[in-house]
Amino acid sequence: MKIKIFLIAVIVIGLGFVLYEGLFNNRPAIISQKQAEKIVTDMYGGNIVSVKWDQPKYDYYMVIKNEKGTYSLSVDGKTKKINNVKMMEKEEALLTLEEAKEKIIAESNGRVTEIKAMREQGKQYAEAIVSKEEKQFRVIYDLINEKTVSSKEIKDSPAEKAENVISEQRAREIALKTVNGSVTNVSKINSKTGPLYKVTVENSKDGAHVYIQETTAKLSSIYWFKKVQKESPKTKTNTPPVESDDDDVDDEDTDTDSDDQVDDD
Repeated sequence: MKIKIFLIAVIVIGLGFVLYEGLFNNRPAIISQKQAEKIVTDMYGGNIVSVKWDQPKYDYYMVIKNEKGTYSLSVDGKTKKINNVKMMEKEEALLTLEEAKEKIIAESNGRVTEIKAMREQGKQYAEAIVSKEEKQFRVIYDLINEKTVSSKEIKDSPAEKAENVISEQRAREIALKTVNGSVTNVSKINSKTGPLYKVTVENSKDGAHVYIQETTAKLSSIYWFKKVQKESPKTKTNTPPVESDDDDVDDEDTDTDSDDQVDDD
């Protein structure tokens, strides 16, 4: 009898446990996976890398990546709380190209004419072309450590230089397209930006000195001037002096007024 009672008790307890597991522990989470993901992205931003649902614990386990790094965390499916936040990998802060440009200018005391991002051996760099003292340099700048890795002068081969240099005739043509008139003089001068052609173009009224870069054929500057008109010499004429007739001129000093005379009586 006692054995039967014991067996019945065991069966009842077992059924109760099964019912508890079925009705409570196996019930769906209060929030869905999409809701859990939204809770996380609203809090930390970035993108969800992976999601795993732990049914016994009612937790969503996620990996998320944002601008600060990669994190692992969990979201309670019933309370909606975020727990167990851990950084898996720190995202190293990078300078922007504009920030890198300013730092390169400050370090080199030159002028950055071109800059672009580049990756080498998994690291981020900025590659810039810097002009300084009539020379050009290729500068590689570390965007993470904020320092110049290399700076090398760019040197053209003699053949490349010959191809880039324009002729005097070409400089004349460029000047005449810019200013109407005739070329009266062509000379070469050196400037901070490199060698220039100085082409003087004149017309009937004015003229201009047109400065053209020898290596790029670009118009550097124009200086206008007015032509001075020379006056023709005037013909001098000798005019004889006009003689006056004394008989026709009244001498006012000799006139007397009779009213001013006083009689002595």
